[in-house]
Amino acid sequence: MKTKLFGELLPEIRVDPPGPKSISLAHSLSQYESPAVSSIASGHIPIFWEEAKGSNVIDADGNIYIDLSAAFAVCSLGHRNERVVTAIQDQTGKLLHAQGAVHPSTIREALVRKLAEVTPGDLNKAIILSTGAEAVEVAIKTAVLYTGGKSILAFHGGFHGKTIGALSVTSHRSYRDPFIHMLFPVVRAPYAYCYRCPFNQSFPNCNFLCLRYVEYLLDNPSTGNPDVGSILLEPIQGHEGWIVPPDDYLSQIREICNKRGLLLIVDEIITGFGRTGEMFAVNHSGIVPDLICFGKAMADGFPISAAVGTTKVMNAWQSKTGESTHSSTFLGHPVGCAAAIAGIEEIQVNDLSKRSKELGQQVIESLLQMKTHHQIIGDVRGKGLMIGVEIVRNRETKEPAPDLTMKICKLLLERGLILNSGGTFANVLKFSPPLIITKEQMTFALSQLDICLSDVEK
Repeated sequence: MKTKLFGELLPEIRVDPPGPKSISLAHSLSQYESPAVSSIASGHIPIFWEEAKGSNVIDADGNIYIDLSAAFAVCSLGHRNERVVTAIQDQTGKLLHAQGAVHPSTIREALVRKLAEVTPGDLNKAIILSTGAEAVEVAIKTAVLYTGGKSILAFHGGFHGKTIGALSVTSHRSYRDPFIHMLFPVVRAPYAYCYRCPFNQSFPNCNFLCLRYVEYLLDNPSTGNPDVGSILLEPIQGHEGWIVPPDDYLSQIREICNKRGLLLIVDEIITGFGRTGEMFAVNHSGIVPDLICFGKAMADGFPISAAVGTTKVMNAWQSKTGESTHSSTFLGHPVGCAAAIAGIEEIQVNDLSKRSKELGQQVIESLLQMKTHHQIIGDVRGKGLMIGVEIVRNRETKEPAPDLTMKICKLLLERGLILNSGGTFANVLKFSPPLIITKEQMTFALSQLDICLSDVEK
């Protein structure tokens, strides 16, 4: 009988989480780390991760978990993917750092060429960066240069990062309000959040009223909005609850841009690299944006990101500002480039986009079946292994139940399952497991969710 490897194990909880070592570490961390990057100061005691492999995580107290989050949709290939780890080890053995904008590494050329191969259409010029927010910042700057400084239209529920430029196009007020005087103005429109349509319509009978409103904002001179040169959106909204728009939504956005000569910027920081059942989420609709942003799963855990655009759009940097006007110390970091190439190859060789699509369909079917006997499930939505379950107090009124959602996550953690929640009203269970999670692990996770839902409903 084959012994299961660490990475494919079912949970093993030795002490109730958070255990004594995690509690001690939380106390120490709160003394030496700013509350800007942790919720410990508000009373939340997390588990501290010690080791991870595949879909398993071991905490400081020796508990073994199944990670249903892929560490915020980052470790899509599984924790410590062998191909990526080997590429990192090999690269650190020969070149750890180069001179960003002056003397680049050879591996950087290999990555930008690889990105040109895998991105759709004529997206073939890249800027390699370190974080998703940084990629959004560069995309915004590129759009401003190309359009001559015209404004950007972004969407309610959009999350694009917390640096000042990215925060300007991010919508959530809790992040924006303290810095509102520093942010540039943005035109905003409702996203296609069909479960909670702001126009109180039902798809498809609505005729995409949300998009007709976008056209109104763009075309009516009486709105008082500044002249818009670009539209920025996520193909599936992440932070606000894994919100999946109707199939034709992106293609209609592309058409709106085409008719008005606007740039289309797509933020694929969460959805990119196989997460939604395609290499990139835009592939579902067959559209090609003018700029696209990557991050998170790009290198399966190593911090690297990219903004990729058409030659015409990216060359605005040279025609408007001259060369080397956006540089960074760690621009195109050699180790990150090696990890990213290895990660892309892993997806291609093992057809992980297809696996995400097929397993995701099975998970959604199971959750929809669960919905028939759990009244607190209001909505199940997703593409690939990016699946949201909205928890409500009342299906008729759709009243959000953030307290029940938090309780479900706590009960799951006690059973050895790491699942994040979030959304506009903090009431969405957000599944984004590694694309390599075993069917046995996923089946176990769903069975435990079923039990936890029953416990909460009691």
